[in-house]
Amino acid sequence: MTITLTYLRTNRTQADIALTRGMSQPTVSRTISAMTPALATALEDWVPVLDEVPTRHTAYLIDGSLLPCWSWADQPDLYSGKHHTTGVNVQLLATLAGNLLWVSDPLPGSTHDVTALDEHGVLDVLDPDQTIGDKGYVGRGMLDLNRSERHRRRIVTIPD
Repeated sequence: MTITLTYLRTNRTQADIALTRGMSQPTVSRTISAMTPALATALEDWVPVLDEVPTRHTAYLIDGSLLPCWSWADQPDLYSGKHHTTGVNVQLLATLAGNLLWVSDPLPGSTHDVTALDEHGVLDVLDPDQTIGDKGYVGRGMLDLNRSERHRRRIVTIPD
């Protein structure tokens, strides 16, 4: 399990992990392949779904992130023009204190943040007036830290 967690957390190459562990790269690869599904199964009940996010008296921060992956020639929708690499788009929802509340299912890396927000139905569950996003979410009625002073004053009054 340590090998798998090291690989997932630090993004070190399998060859590097093998070298430091005194084993072959294929052994590390087989270990990661065997343990990743077990890890996903063990954590499945701990990952909240959007409907479980508390919606009363809470302010939220939302942002998208591109999680890099291999460049698959037969999957051109994984390519993000913004980042000039391939990956999957996930949306992350947190409190103002930084506590993670929800992580979306992955979408292709070419998916824009506002499209991902709509596809996951985030604003069907959360109040846009209590949600802060960056300029990638313009047009959805959410608070934007990059906009006017009026919005910045509104953010301060939202309880967490």
